[in-house]
Amino acid sequence: MAEHQLTKIRPMGKLEQISAAAHEIDFFTNAGLSVHYKASEPSIVPDLEQTVYSALGQVVRLHPVLFAVPVVSDTKEPYWGRLHLIDLKQAVSIVQRSRPLDTDGEGTDSELDALLEDQHNTSFKSGYGTRPVWRLVILQDYGTMHQFTACFIAHHSMTDGTGLQIFHNSFQKALCDVSSGSLASKSEHIIFSRDD
Repeated sequence: MAEHQLTKIRPMGKLEQISAAAHEIDFFTNAGLSVHYKASEPSIVPDLEQTVYSALGQVVRLHPVLFAVPVVSDTKEPYWGRLHLIDLKQAVSIVQRSRPLDTDGEGTDSELDALLEDQHNTSFKSGYGTRPVWRLVILQDYGTMHQFTACFIAHHSMTDGTGLQIFHNSFQKALCDVSSGSLASKSEHIIFSRDD
C-alpha cells in the first residue's frame, strides 16, 4: 500500500510540512533520543527481545500518533495518514555491543555515537506508507541481558524533543509493568490501529 492510500487523519500544519519537505530532500530527516535502561533485578529480564516487544506494544497502543505517516508527494495539501497496523519486527532492531562499554575518559561512547550517526542519516523512505516513520534501536550492553540503551528515532515532522521524552517515559513505565507482571509478557509483533 502506498502512502496516498492511507486513511486521512488531518491536514499537516505548516511546520510539519516544512519538516516533511526537508525529509523528502534528505535534509534534517529525523530526531532521536537515547536512554540507558537497567533492570533493578537482573533475573526479571529473562528474554530481552520479548520484554522489549511487550513493552513497545503497550506504548504503541497508548500513543496512536505512532500510526501516523506524513503524506506529501502527489498531493496539493499534505496530510497525516494512518497505518492500519505496525509490524514491530520492522520497527525494532536489537544490536549487541561488540565490547564492554568503554568511554574515552571524557564520557563519550564511540559505539553509541556511531550507531546514532548512522540512524540520524537513515531516512524513513524505505517501505514508506507500509512502515511507521519511527524506529527503536536497542543497543544491548556487552555480556548482559538486563542493561541496554534504547534509541528512539522518529521522522522530524512527527515529533521533537518533547515527544521523544514522552515516548521514553511511556516505554520505561511499560518495561516496569512487564517486569513486575502487571502487563502480560506475551509479545505481539503485529499491532493494529484501534481507529480502523
